[in-house]
Amino acid sequence: MAGADLLPTSTCRLSSETLGRICIYLLNYGKTGIATLPAFARSCQVFRNPALDVLWHSLPTLAPLIMVMPSDLWIMDTTSKFGRKRHITFSRPLVPNDFIRFLVYAPRIQSLNHGRQLLHLNTYAISPSILQRLNSYRPLPTLLPNLQSLRWSWSVTETDLPCLKVLSGPKLRDFDLSVYGSVQPDAFDNVLKPLTISSPRLAYFSIYTLEHLRAPLMDILRCFHHLTSFKCNTSLTTQALSHLSSLSSLQSLDAKLGTFSESDEEVQSFLNHLDSERFPALRILHLIVDALPTMGTILQVFRPPLLASVSVSCEGVTPAASLEEYFTSVARFCSHKLLRVVQVTISDPPRNDPQYGPRDETFVPLLLFCKLRVLKVGITCPFYITDDLMEDMATSWPHLTRLELGTTCPARDEPPLLTLRGLIPLVQRCPKLSEISLTVDTSLAGSNYYEDQRPGDGATNSLVQSIHLGASKVIDPMSVATFLSDLFPDLLWVNTSWPVPDDEDEQEGEEQYGPYQRWAEVEQFVVDFATVRRQERNWAESSTSQSQAT
Repeated sequence: MAGADLLPTSTCRLSSETLGRICIYLLNYGKTGIATLPAFARSCQVFRNPALDVLWHSLPTLAPLIMVMPSDLWIMDTTSKFGRKRHITFSRPLVPNDFIRFLVYAPRIQSLNHGRQLLHLNTYAISPSILQRLNSYRPLPTLLPNLQSLRWSWSVTETDLPCLKVLSGPKLRDFDLSVYGSVQPDAFDNVLKPLTISSPRLAYFSIYTLEHLRAPLMDILRCFHHLTSFKCNTSLTTQALSHLSSLSSLQSLDAKLGTFSESDEEVQSFLNHLDSERFPALRILHLIVDALPTMGTILQVFRPPLLASVSVSCEGVTPAASLEEYFTSVARFCSHKLLRVVQVTISDPPRNDPQYGPRDETFVPLLLFCKLRVLKVGITCPFYITDDLMEDMATSWPHLTRLELGTTCPARDEPPLLTLRGLIPLVQRCPKLSEISLTVDTSLAGSNYYEDQRPGDGATNSLVQSIHLGASKVIDPMSVATFLSDLFPDLLWVNTSWPVPDDEDEQEGEEQYGPYQRWAEVEQFVVDFATVRRQERNWAESSTSQSQAT
């Protein structure tokens, strides 16, 4: 097919948007579709631009763009020091004609994701000197004029880092930078400052860097006024927090925060100048703090009116009373109708002291959130919750989809207060529940109560295909499997935190690997039960179809 005049008239009338959708479908069709797109682009003028736009829309590295430049300009190094990757470098100085084909494809690139996480996908890598050369000799002020998303995760030097500004432009909305190399604050400042001018309407800003680069980052952060999402691993200053809280567009904040106490003079000065409405659009909040009360203070001070997800991670010692106080703050300062997700992760050494273990009353404040969908509490100490709490949770949270409590706690001699019976109200009253992680006492599974009747009186949940039961112990695998399979008929995986034996360790003794082996039996029984149910359903459906046909 040589040109558009040989195509059917109906094909030529297709809009660019429709042709683009066809090309996107081909791209997502696997290797066959990807191989088809270049042929699609070469077939005729009608298909050329839509196909090329899709092919070049997102790149994992700049290597393909460098490789369209004259072949005598670049060389490929395949020496062993680069592993399996082919390393591309320039072999001569740049001249204007080198950019003829470059400028055909560069405007089509809208997303560039150059990072460590894609090493297994990239077979080509560009030398850092290429960016330096392009920064010095570039045909346009902005190398990729239509770039909207830039994610750069690599080991950079002070010479390489400023060259990244050649990639930013007025259309950039998503910037994700991870700095792993040795970089001084001045060099770091030199790459971020131009970003505030070249990409003033940046919406998503994520940065991972070392703590010594905190000062320039916090200063530059205050130059962005259109952020919808901000994420960083360094501690926010009070001034930076104040700026973020004033943004009318900010919807997501994921950051680290040092001590934030109303008794601190800097914090007190900040509070005295605080406007009445802060974080007006914030919906997702995740903070890493030194102590849980800090998070409670943040909620008390800012009271985000639209908050839908609140998550906190801390490393400090956290008694159950502190956790209850935090949940009380959540209940006081968050909307009972809007909050959907509550997550707490405490990286504290395992403790068997009962004062650190959450109890039923710890979670009572959260029962006010009628639309809660996710509750995740990761603490390495025993939970002293009961079946009654599960009943209250199931009644209060009919929209619950995920419940994770106490599965990171090591095994202990005393059985948990929570039993398998606590799963029943969750099945009966939470029809959307799909993920469950609890540590339970399984000894009730073999009682006459469960042998004489179905545990849930016929109530089932087909969404749960995997369940995590932490360091729960099991004595009678068949009874436990029967109980679980009756409540969750499509259950396929039963996960626990018991150690998995290697082939050579399987004979080392019952005490260490016996619990895992018994849970493996439970899982096998559950899978067999699910298989039988599917066979029964298929047989019933085929029998019904045959009877209707006759």
